[in-house]
Amino acid sequence: MTAAIALKSVGKTYLTRDAEVEAIRRVDAEIAQGEFVSVLGPSGCGKSTLLMMIAGLEAPSHGEILIEGRAVTGPRRENGLIFQDATLLPWKTALENVLFPIRMMRRPVAAYEERARTLLRQVGLSGFEDKRPHELSGGMRQRVAICRALIHDPRLLLMDEPFSALDAITRDEMNETLVDIWEREHKTGVFVTHSIREAVFLSDRVLVMTGRPSTIALDLRVPFPRPRRPEIQETAEFGRLCGTLRATIEAGYGRRREAA
Repeated sequence: MTAAIALKSVGKTYLTRDAEVEAIRRVDAEIAQGEFVSVLGPSGCGKSTLLMMIAGLEAPSHGEILIEGRAVTGPRRENGLIFQDATLLPWKTALENVLFPIRMMRRPVAAYEERARTLLRQVGLSGFEDKRPHELSGGMRQRVAICRALIHDPRLLLMDEPFSALDAITRDEMNETLVDIWEREHKTGVFVTHSIREAVFLSDRVLVMTGRPSTIALDLRVPFPRPRRPEIQETAEFGRLCGTLRATIEAGYGRRREAA
């Protein structure tokens, strides 16, 4: 079966005023259809850059990215994107924000309204459809952003640290919400995060990037069956996996700093 995402010797170098900055040296990886993969690594290692290249919003300096066997040459309608900030339109209601991509795609809005209401209900926002962003908490706004990313039934869901600005309790709630959504929607997903525990709880696999210029230091398969409940985070195996990821990040970052 053709991989949902194939990264072949992908690298990224930025041209600055003073010099070239090699952000990503080489990334080789494949992600299967319906697989949820998290990307971990130290700050500045190029995690978000890699995600933006998969999304077609940035071009690699070398190498190739294939989505379902086709080279990525720009943004695709089959993608759903969720960013650190919910980026909701402040003058539109929650329901209108969810439906906004449909308007941008010039599709019939009425045909998607029931799906929008269903998505909002599934993330616990029933009764909040007519509220504007300033009337919603941070966690609620991110729930709206998730619904907006899913409204057009994308094949690929790309998430760039979507819960990083939330408090710890709300972040845990959002992780559980995303797990529930994943059981229903079962998209192919790439999730950038700094949280090791979050990555293990959510993912089928975790890719660990080294410090800049980055490569993949570890491709770790998470063995826990789905559906997953929060209690799994208290098990010894969960702690062992977190320890392995933490040690890999520290070792990879240390090696790059010594080489600098």
